[in-house]
Amino acid sequence: MDVSDASLGLTPAVQAAINYAYNTKGMVITWASNDFDSADHTDGMYYAHVWPGNSLTGDHSTRVGTTCLPPNTTSPYCPWVLSNNTFRSRSSLTSYGPHALFSVPNNDGSTSTGTPTQAGVAALMVSEGKDAAGRGQIADPLNADEVKQVVRATASPTSQPCPAAEPCFSGPAGAGFNIQYGYGRPNVFDGAAAIDANHIPPTAAIDSPSWYQAVDPTKQATLSVSADVAARRASGGGYTWQLQYGLGPQPLDTAWTTFASGSGSAPQTVSGAIDLSAIPQSFWNAPYSIDPATRLSIEQYDVTVRVQVFANGDTNDSWAMGEDRRAFHLHHDPAELPGFPLQLGSSGEAPPTLADIEGRGSLDTIVPTADGSVHAIRPDGTEAPGFPVHTGPAVGMDPSYPNNYLSDPTWANGVVPRPRDPVLSAAAVGDLRHNGGLDVVVGTLSGYTWAWDGLGRVLPGFPVLNGKPAYFGLSVPPPNTPYSFEPENIAGPSPVLVDLEPARHQLDIVQAAADNHVYAWRPDGTPASGWPVSVLLPPGTVPPGSQQTHDSKIVPTPATADINGDGIPDVVVGLDDTILGSGPAGAGVQGFLLAFDGRGTSAGNGGLLHGYPLKIQGLLQGYGTAQDFVTQGVVSPAVYDTPQGPQAVVNANLFLPYRVDLKTATPSANPFAPTTIAPAPSASSCPTPNSAPPTNPGACTLVQFTTSASLGKVQPGSTIPQAFQMGSAAADVLLGITQVPGYGVRVDNGIGGWDPSTGANLPQYSNYIQGLSFFGAPAIADVTGDGVPDVIVSADSSALMAFDGVTGRPAAGFPMWTGGFSTFTPAVGDVLSSGHSDAALMTREGYLNLWSTGGNGCAGNSEAWHWHQNDWNNGHYGTDTRPPSAISDLSVATTKAQDTLTFTAVGDDWKCGTAAAYQVFRSSHPISQGTLSQASQLAVSVTPEPSGTRQTIVVPHAKGQSYYAVRAIDAASNVGPIQMSSGIATATPSGSGAAPAPATETLVGLAALMGAVAVPRRLHRRRSR
Repeated sequence: MDVSDASLGLTPAVQAAINYAYNTKGMVITWASNDFDSADHTDGMYYAHVWPGNSLTGDHSTRVGTTCLPPNTTSPYCPWVLSNNTFRSRSSLTSYGPHALFSVPNNDGSTSTGTPTQAGVAALMVSEGKDAAGRGQIADPLNADEVKQVVRATASPTSQPCPAAEPCFSGPAGAGFNIQYGYGRPNVFDGAAAIDANHIPPTAAIDSPSWYQAVDPTKQATLSVSADVAARRASGGGYTWQLQYGLGPQPLDTAWTTFASGSGSAPQTVSGAIDLSAIPQSFWNAPYSIDPATRLSIEQYDVTVRVQVFANGDTNDSWAMGEDRRAFHLHHDPAELPGFPLQLGSSGEAPPTLADIEGRGSLDTIVPTADGSVHAIRPDGTEAPGFPVHTGPAVGMDPSYPNNYLSDPTWANGVVPRPRDPVLSAAAVGDLRHNGGLDVVVGTLSGYTWAWDGLGRVLPGFPVLNGKPAYFGLSVPPPNTPYSFEPENIAGPSPVLVDLEPARHQLDIVQAAADNHVYAWRPDGTPASGWPVSVLLPPGTVPPGSQQTHDSKIVPTPATADINGDGIPDVVVGLDDTILGSGPAGAGVQGFLLAFDGRGTSAGNGGLLHGYPLKIQGLLQGYGTAQDFVTQGVVSPAVYDTPQGPQAVVNANLFLPYRVDLKTATPSANPFAPTTIAPAPSASSCPTPNSAPPTNPGACTLVQFTTSASLGKVQPGSTIPQAFQMGSAAADVLLGITQVPGYGVRVDNGIGGWDPSTGANLPQYSNYIQGLSFFGAPAIADVTGDGVPDVIVSADSSALMAFDGVTGRPAAGFPMWTGGFSTFTPAVGDVLSSGHSDAALMTREGYLNLWSTGGNGCAGNSEAWHWHQNDWNNGHYGTDTRPPSAISDLSVATTKAQDTLTFTAVGDDWKCGTAAAYQVFRSSHPISQGTLSQASQLAVSVTPEPSGTRQTIVVPHAKGQSYYAVRAIDAASNVGPIQMSSGIATATPSGSGAAPAPATETLVGLAALMGAVAVPRRLHRRRSR
């Protein structure tokens, strides 16, 4: 099976389906990873029992056409095409890593073409096996693992494929496997000959640990390894086996340690345990640092395990040995909070959100995952009550969908779990109903918007579909519509929370969809007035004779700003539509930015504000690629306010950012000044385009690709925020990918900063980053402790990097090792209420990381602490989305005349600053979030104290009114939660600051009932003398 696909979403259901096909159907599966120079663990580089689609090129260049055949040899690339014709050099357009298996030649060198080529190799071996069985040369056809073992045993090893004068990617000498080429280039002739000769190796397949499993040697003493072994082609079926480990992703052949061995004469599962204490602490506890030259730091803490099986103990003949290998991560990070990293069971493309959904006075980490789960993880690594919650079934699993797959018996036997509707973008967290309780909102791959309250209960009216049921299916064959993608049901962009109807004092949910519409939903699941709006370009937008590429799906997350000054936020939307330019391959493209009146179609003109759609100049796009939406159109806009009106920072994909005056619908005359990384991180980076062999001037000019800007006032005294965004080296892409992909040109990535008012580059913030920041935008928050915001960046290659806001240099304590691929933005907040900032990051390998940093939990942490600036995903700098903290230590002292309420003051934002006001509620019954309307609100006059100081409120005593609740309100009218507790029998010592235990309802009160008190009662009496 050929799966030429690099998907978003790595789930247990897919692995179970692979296992089913591998174990019961004998199916060989080749699976693509990514079409760029990356060590990310995507699809083929993640799942067990698949062949990744690694590619080789014709020497150094893909230009193998007639221009280099005599007498037409004038091209400057010809010497690098015809130098040796070995097709052994790894392309810069394919992935690499410890999961590499084989590398196959292709004209373009991409993973996408390598995957079907590898499938072709496997198919030839399967076919030869069937023919050999038919001829009586072997007993029966090959099973899936035998196909792999034959190809492995007969492959041509590749480590140093190029002469020293013609450098390319290389592996270490003395290792039969390396991360660049795997076991080497398949030799189908030798493989077929081996099959005919019955030289079919034993089978070997590791079952555990899982690929890239995180292991902390301070938490466990051993690691169990198990594998399935057999030698059914050997005489008598006899074999010996051994389990070994080696340090690093590509151990030398002499660097393996055997930790278990044995023999057998029938298929069996064997196991052994690695004594982790035998591995030096200097390996797993070494400080993490990046290595731009070799990038081996991506796999710094890898330990490789392998199983070898020898037919009848034969250790001499290559065909008599079967082998499998796998890498796990051995690392202890003292900066990680206890209980982390935490495996959540599925990939997390969506970034985390830090919010106190329980009202306990500490921040939970809310993380959607690709298996349709939404987790709420407490600081100790446990789930909050009511979580995880789940979306509905994937469309094909939904009985109400007429074309579902449920008639297939596979789903009935439970071998493969039924997949749920994935969530691939950020959750939005906010107080939808303005009642002090936080709600969680997500969009799904099937086009639904879901909303839950802080107890994990689906809000009435949800889920809602952003589209039409008819869009779940396409005709077969699908319509032939070049340059136009049909409507679908996808809620891909993150949901945005915004008050579109101020009279209601609630937050609406804006969801950009894939059916040419942007929807807006009230908290009860009904459409906001005037919504949805259509994003189809008005007639006349595309000049006659121009070629438009139209995509019905909106990929960027919208932003909000009051553009027309009516007090209602308007909605800014980037499209994937473009107009092709007149240059080669459509170079000179233009993208589109739209702005809709917050009143939607009720404002007339389809909701479009005057001057829109606005054209954003780009350079080029990759129309027709596997994931063309990441190169088309514009990215998610970020917005800030000025006295002249709101401004947006936005760019067309594969080009530089612009500043857009949203009020006048006018882009800046020129794009922002390019960011240059100097010096070049490695000798083979940032070559001069059209140079053969490549020359390296020592500087990388970045172009923005898939990423979006974040805004923050990093420079002291700033009146407007600075803009920060990641990019990739243009020269690496132009020469290393499109011209000489086999020359070993690494695609380097970096980050830049700008003054958006002028577009001037701020060179102190120009830095190399390890890996591609896919869909990324930096977080901007203090992680060094000086109170100045720093710039924090995640990417696809195991590093969370941070750059000092003062100097722009790498921040102290960074980089952090993540072990994998992260998209979007890390979240930053004071999780433990310790006064220090913590950083949360989710990986596509399924791990949630949570680090404690030295950052100030208040100062410097109000810029961009979440994807698209804040917890509402609204892309608007300066929006106050953080409510005050819950009050965690309320105590009450009573006399006949008055009750005195005492507690530690909370802040305007969480526990920072000073709240604007406090509200006091009283009742004869326990007060919860659900029963708050039944309590009496008391009129109090109190001056809020700064967060962390003692606050006292005195109210008249009322007989029989024994239960109290207090909550804070901030300057933006955000309402703090009522504290969670387990009930009136839970006591909180007066003034201790200890929070009651968690519960399923919210309660803080004074019980005058004997033997049942929630807050201790103290009677003020005169002491006898």
